[in-house]
Amino acid sequence: MKKILTFALAALMIISMTGCAGNDNTQKEQEKVVTSFFDNIKEYKLDELEKLGTDDYTDVTDGFKNFEDENVYGESFVKETENFVKKVFDKLIKEYKITFDDEEENTVLVKGKRLDEKSIDMTSAQENINELAQKYQEENMEELSKIYLEQGQEAMMKKIFDDLSKELYNPLYKELDNAKYTEFTFKFEMVEKDGKWLIDKISKEK
Repeated sequence: MKKILTFALAALMIISMTGCAGNDNTQKEQEKVVTSFFDNIKEYKLDELEKLGTDDYTDVTDGFKNFEDENVYGESFVKETENFVKKVFDKLIKEYKITFDDEEENTVLVKGKRLDEKSIDMTSAQENINELAQKYQEENMEELSKIYLEQGQEAMMKKIFDDLSKELYNPLYKELDNAKYTEFTFKFEMVEKDGKWLIDKISKEK
């Protein structure tokens, strides 16, 4: 569970775009890309996010693919994982403001408030998850043992993930709902390629 939240929060390092010290039309075009980026973050459109950057652009989408295998985790768990990740992305950014930097060409500072991962008590959530898993195991030991002996460990784990999919995420949803926001400032550098503005580099200012 912790890995899922960690991957989602890693997206905060690519949470904006840039502008440039150029004509108004250039700034408007770059601002469109910025707005599109934030829209895709909120709506969890990872494929669209990838289109907004160069080949050197940091991609955080691969981490989520670890939990997309229904053969390992079961259909129910995969669906609940996707729902949780969508919730995280929806809450990542509370507000933001784009300001163009007149001193650095094709650079902009984006300031706002983002989800503060430090305010999320993962230890407490993990303890609750462990308690749920242990209780489930004790109550279903006979059935799980039978599946393990007849179908193997993979089938047994799939059964566990399927049965506990919703309950396992309840502690994480609770922590997410109680999470606080913190201010951020990111500096983004843009490059024009084939007539399109793309993200090229992101650095954390605050």
